[in-house]
Amino acid sequence: MQDVNGTQFSLRGFNGRVVVIHVMGVGCHGQIYPINDNQLTQLETVCSSFCGKEPVTLITVAVATCPSSDLESIRAMYNITWLFGNDYDDGRMDIAQEYATQGDGTIVLIDKTFHISDSYSTITASTLPSKISQLLGA
Repeated sequence: MQDVNGTQFSLRGFNGRVVVIHVMGVGCHGQIYPINDNQLTQLETVCSSFCGKEPVTLITVAVATCPSSDLESIRAMYNITWLFGNDYDDGRMDIAQEYATQGDGTIVLIDKTFHISDSYSTITASTLPSKISQLLGA
């Protein structure tokens, strides 16, 4: 996948780290559902605790099929400092199809051995850090 800065990355490159994947649909003109507003706000809190301090990688995978989806505005609005890219930039939605098992807004936790630990349709900002900490200690 490619992030909004144009940097290519692969999930395989994060082996040995706890990975949090958030999958969200983005409508034309940057419209997102309330579940994603909630998830992005929570991920910002989680990132302030873990990003750059622990072997944790956060990734928001957008599925934006409109050229006018304006991912840069979403990035600025939610202070997204973690990886953020469009799964549809190659015309496929392979990451979303693989990981969005709970629908729009899915959050998937992947442990350090690259196994899916949990998948959530919604998770609170107080629960997510404890789940990440458990995976770091495993």
